[in-house]
Amino acid sequence: IVQHIKEQACSNPYGWEKMSSYTTYYNAEDKGRCENIAIAASLLDGVTVQPYGEFSFNQTVGRRTQEAGFKQAKIIVGGEYVLGVGGGVCQVSTTLYNAALKAGLTVTEFCHAIKLRLRRLCGNPVKARHFARF
Repeated sequence: IVQHIKEQACSNPYGWEKMSSYTTYYNAEDKGRCENIAIAASLLDGVTVQPYGEFSFNQTVGRRTQEAGFKQAKIIVGGEYVLGVGGGVCQVSTTLYNAALKAGLTVTEFCHAIKLRLRRLCGNPVKARHFARF
C-alpha cells in the first residue's frame, strides 16, 4: 500500500485531473515527421499554465532548426507541401489547440497553414502558420 501511494504521489503530486484530450494520427513511416512530433511533444511535457495565465506554443517549442534537433519533413509553403525543417510540428500544435477547445480554455490566437480545413473542424477563424496561445 505504501508503495502504491508513493507511486501515485510521484505521478500526480498535485492531484490534478485531466481536463480533456485529443488524438490525431500520422504516418509512422515518415521518420523525420515522427522525430519532429516527438521533439515538440517532449518540449510541452510538464508545462503548467497557471490560472489566468497564457501559454505560447512557439515560445515553448522554440524555433524549428536543425541545431534544435528538428529534421526534414513535409511542411506547407504557399499552400504546397515541400521538404523543410520541422515538418510535423504543426500537428502537435493543432492537437493541443483542439484539446484546449475541448477543455473550454480560451484560445486567444491560433494560426496554421491549412486555414479552411481547420475552420471547418474547429469553427474558429485561423491565420497562417502554426502558432497557439492559450
